[in-house]
Amino acid sequence: MGRMLTVLALLIVLGHSVFAQGGTLWLEKGVVKLLREGRSQFLSSVGERYRLQRGDRLHTGPNTRAIIGVRGEAEVVELFSNAFLHFRGVTTSQTKIALLTGKGKFKVAPAPEEEAERQTALKTLRPQAGEPQKFGLKQRMGVTKKSEAQTDLAKSMKLQEFLAERKARQGEQKAGFWVKIGSGQKKSGPRRRMARFQVRTVSAIVAVRGTDFVVATAGDVTNVLTLEGAVGVAAADMPDYEVTVPANTVSRVQGGFAPTNPEEVGADERAQILESEGTEGFEDVKFGNLLTTEAIAEQRRTGAEDSGAMFDEANADELLDLLEEVVTETPQAPPATLETNIQLQLNFQ
Repeated sequence: MGRMLTVLALLIVLGHSVFAQGGTLWLEKGVVKLLREGRSQFLSSVGERYRLQRGDRLHTGPNTRAIIGVRGEAEVVELFSNAFLHFRGVTTSQTKIALLTGKGKFKVAPAPEEEAERQTALKTLRPQAGEPQKFGLKQRMGVTKKSEAQTDLAKSMKLQEFLAERKARQGEQKAGFWVKIGSGQKKSGPRRRMARFQVRTVSAIVAVRGTDFVVATAGDVTNVLTLEGAVGVAAADMPDYEVTVPANTVSRVQGGFAPTNPEEVGADERAQILESEGTEGFEDVKFGNLLTTEAIAEQRRTGAEDSGAMFDEANADELLDLLEEVVTETPQAPPATLETNIQLQLNFQ
């Protein structure tokens, strides 16, 4: 009897585990064709909830709106008409979905640990009770104070000599942490934490941890609109070259091309995208220029990518020191040559 109860308890635990690894589908209107293990079933009962399993494929009919909830409803997918979605599965660390054609609106809540990190970061930016306000350039950007010797050295050098020395020393430094401005990101050192939610299309990989966004795809063209937060977008054939698409901007991925740099869209364009049933909502939207993945690969082989605009985190601290000295000691407008040198350095050339 005891052994039977143990087996029964194990089955209950496993049942809950399997359910947690799936999702829930319900219809707001229309009809959905569910394909599972070689069999198909039409779902048309509005409001009724259906359990989804790993590997399920969904094809929405015309004038249809279907909702998928994952991890309770912490992750919600709204499927529009004539969409085809592959529910690739859910693990404890990641949800994977493939949108083969059509449009989906995705809302992914941050994981508890990610929300805690965000709140901690915001707290450090707010002045605490009884603490003085931080108005300095370095303090606002969270840069630590330099040593007395380093400060004296920066003061004793002329601005142009300081900038020239920093530029010469850049070529001798080992690779550090780099951020490419306005394009794909290149980072050395530890890999980024895996995105908790991933959407794949024929041409793109969309990775997020907590945000609200829209994906519409047809053929080998994928359009992405971010509504809240930020989305990482990469070409399917170059997943290590990612473009960050912040809120209220769009990006496009086409077969053989990298994601376009994000372009801001106005309220009317966003409304048009949200109200459309598919890719037609993106037809009048302006996207950035296309760059082939072959061109990017060639840049990497030849090192041309490193000649672009870069920001060196190691140099930023000393540059901020220098800029604060300029702001403090030069209340009047700086000379043209000084302004030019600062601008060149800020352009990260």
